Amino acid sequence: SILGSLKLVQAGVTGEIGDKTQSMVAIARNNTERLSVLVNDILDVEKLEFDQLKISSESVPVIDTMQQAIRQMQAYADGFEVELVLQTAPDVNEQDHVCADAHRVMQIMTNLLSNAIKYSEPGAKVIVSLTKVDQQVQISVKDFGRGMPDYFRKQIFQKFSQADSTDKREKGGTGLGLYIAKALTEKMHGSIDFESELGKGSEFFVRLPLDGKSE
Repeated sequence: SILGSLKLVQAGVTGEIGDKTQSMVAIARNNTERLSVLVNDILDVEKLEFDQLKISSESVPVIDTMQQAIRQMQAYADGFEVELVLQTAPDVNEQDHVCADAHRVMQIMTNLLSNAIKYSEPGAKVIVSLTKVDQQVQISVKDFGRGMPDYFRKQIFQKFSQADSTDKREKGGTGLGLYIAKALTEKMHGSIDFESELGKGSEFFVRLPLDGKSE
C-alpha cells in the first residue's frame, strides 16, 4: 500500500508536485521497492526451509517465457545501459516446453538477469541462450562483467552471500537471489551451475526437464 501510494503521488494523481518533492518521492519509491523485494525473498526462504513453498507443474513454453523475462527486465537493463540478447540454438523451437512452474521460472530469470545486468559495464551485453541437453532445456545467462573471485565460488548459493562487503551498498540486492534460484530449480527437478572468470564475466546455466509433449 505504501508503494502504491508513492506511485500515485509520483504520477501526479494527487496533484502537481515540485522537482524537489518529485526527487524525494522517487527515492522513497526506490527504497520501498527494495524493501518489498527483501521481504518477499525472506518469506520465500522461510517457506523453502519449512518445505511450504508451493510449486506447480505445468507445460511452460521456453522461448515465449524467455522473451517475457527479457521484456520484463528491459527497463532495468536500460538504467544500466546494458543490452539484453536472446540466442536460440537450432535444436530449440517454439513448440518446446519445459515441465515447471511458470511463475517460478520467471522468478529465477529475474534473479539471474538482475545480477548479470548490475555487474555489467555500460554498453555491454547480457546474453540469454537456449539449447537442449539430455532431454532438458538449458537456459544460460552470460555477462561480461568482473566475474567472481575463487574464494566466493563455494558459497555463491548460500544465503546472504555477497562477493565482497561493499556489494550490498554498491550494487544493492539481498544476497538471497541465487539461494532461492537454486532451491526453486531443484524443486522443479532441474539443476543450476555456473562458470566464471575474474575480469571476464560469469555464465549461469539452468536446466529444466522437457515436457513430454514438446516436439
